[in-house]
Amino acid sequence: MQLSHRKALGRAGEEHAVALLKSAGYEVVQRNWRDGRRGELDIIAETPETTVVVEVRTRIGDLHGTPLESVDERKMRRLRGLAAAWAREHACKTHLRIDVMALTVPSTSRQEAVRQCEAGTVDLDSLGVHLQWIEALQ
Repeated sequence: MQLSHRKALGRAGEEHAVALLKSAGYEVVQRNWRDGRRGELDIIAETPETTVVVEVRTRIGDLHGTPLESVDERKMRRLRGLAAAWAREHACKTHLRIDVMALTVPSTSRQEAVRQCEAGTVDLDSLGVHLQWIEALQ
């Protein structure tokens, strides 16, 4: 899969995650927040009691590991540091947690996924996406 397909799939994954968060009662307050060259937070959402940093990982198949497996200890350290920087910058007073939404498109849908990416109309539900939403990943 070419880089442009990966970017389109990643954007679709983030859009899917935003829709899921909203349907679960979260307000999305920021997307793609960057802390200079240190990195980026995909989604920041909140309820009155909790602020949630959501890392979204989207892949086709699991030949190179699942999307969840791609969030290793090094990635978690970076997310913790970025979440703390965001919380300081925004004077966050609520409980802060880090979630991961891992979306896997079945490998049998690879060709259709690439076609949809090229067309710019990715519908993850039609591709049979599988979601793992891990709250408060340690």
